[in-house]
Amino acid sequence: MDDYANSYDQAGKWCRQQVIKKPMVALFYDVKLFHKALKETSKALNFPLQSLQSLIRTTHLKVLKLATTTVKSDISFHLEHYCNGDSILKIAKSAAFPPFLMARLLVDELTVYMGRKELAKIMREPRCLTKDLILKKFQHSENLNIAMFSNQPLETRLSLEVQEAVRSDPLYGPDHDRARHSIGVEYEVALERALKIMDIPFETESQLREKGSARTPDVLLKTPVAFRDTSGEWKVVCWIDSKAMFGDVETHGRTVLPQCETYIHRFGPGMIVYWFGHAPIDQLNCANGEISVAGWYLPEALMMPTGENALLEP
Repeated sequence: MDDYANSYDQAGKWCRQQVIKKPMVALFYDVKLFHKALKETSKALNFPLQSLQSLIRTTHLKVLKLATTTVKSDISFHLEHYCNGDSILKIAKSAAFPPFLMARLLVDELTVYMGRKELAKIMREPRCLTKDLILKKFQHSENLNIAMFSNQPLETRLSLEVQEAVRSDPLYGPDHDRARHSIGVEYEVALERALKIMDIPFETESQLREKGSARTPDVLLKTPVAFRDTSGEWKVVCWIDSKAMFGDVETHGRTVLPQCETYIHRFGPGMIVYWFGHAPIDQLNCANGEISVAGWYLPEALMMPTGENALLEP
């Protein structure tokens, strides 16, 4: 096993160990501790930090669905603990559940019905959680745990505890959602810029959707290009999909590949670019050679149908 494959296996093992521990390790409830642990592990395993950050989140998401079902079924139990004075952060820890997501579930139970959009808005601006939004049968809970927030008398206990949960969550919440969206857009723009530098004509996802296309890659090339893969074999590419994430074996096989296989049927063979790297290429399903995988960057040289090379760096 080569060094990178070994680092990948060790990184995956470390991520799984953190996620399945009961009670869940403290780093999932402390942003500073989370980033400190990732930096130390990245260095110890000689595994890129951005790759590790992406890998631990996708690893966590794999167990989150089952955990969410369990927490929702026990919501009355968690609600009782909140009404008895336990903080949202403490309840999240005891349930081995992300603080932000626990806060959202409890807010949904404690307040008047507001619908998904309004709930999302409240979670983005928890200072708007005024006492009149709290159901009357739960308003007594506002008199508990007051000493902890005595320096902020104008806000409700619920508002302050939601803010604490949001600050404590290193993986989920409005700031993380915005950051992931911005990073995704940033790398899509980087892909388009690179193709323009190489003078390769293409259509963007938004342009394709304007034409009525439903499922589309980020970029559809107007003319196919070819590139040499790591084995030296020439591969034809008709489209490119940008992924601002690490391509681990399971996420690639279960989520990304099925999505991209629909592009093959419509547009031909293509390429996935994992901007934060990917698992060893021999471990990734390539859809019988129809999908190529690139990591960290777009190949610097692509061959046009004329036989000319399109270079990223002149």
